Amino acid sequence: MNRTIREFKLFLITDYEKEEEYLTRMSKKGYRLKKVTFPGFYTFEVVEPEDIVYRLSFKNPMESDFKNYIVLFQDSGWEYIFEYMGWSYFRKNESEENTEIFSNHESRVEEVNKVFKSRFLPILIIFTFSIFPSAMDVFSGSFPHKGYHITNFASIFIIFVYILYIFLITYCGYGLYKLRRKYSIK
Repeated sequence: MNRTIREFKLFLITDYEKEEEYLTRMSKKGYRLKKVTFPGFYTFEVVEPEDIVYRLSFKNPMESDFKNYIVLFQDSGWEYIFEYMGWSYFRKNESEENTEIFSNHESRVEEVNKVFKSRFLPILIIFTFSIFPSAMDVFSGSFPHKGYHITNFASIFIIFVYILYIFLITYCGYGLYKLRRKYSIK
């Protein structure tokens, strides 16, 4: 009988290296990743401790070359586990050579740019055209709009979402900046 454990861990779009480290540590403790479900539940199979390294790569599974992309990794000795929210999860024995999936810093910067375009920009656009104007209405006292009966709960909710987005934009924006700088300098 396979035993499994479940753990909650939240990683944002800039935390993929931290997530790789977390999964690698878990394998050393005897927990092999089975799946990830929203919003951050990790299911592990209990196994003997393993020296496995995990790597994540951002790739849209709807792209026509996705299958070739996976085969390329498999040909390099990586086991494809699954795709979750645009991230492809791979693992490989630590004793094998080449446990990095990026061969140079340019490809790492390209990865950061893909995350920026497909994850960060939509957050910024939603904030700019939806959350920010609504929050400004609440702050200026013109919310709710004439003719609408909305409780104070709606105003509090809008302020909460505004603060959440400010945090996400700041954290992820700064994180992407640091990652791009880290790989551009070398």
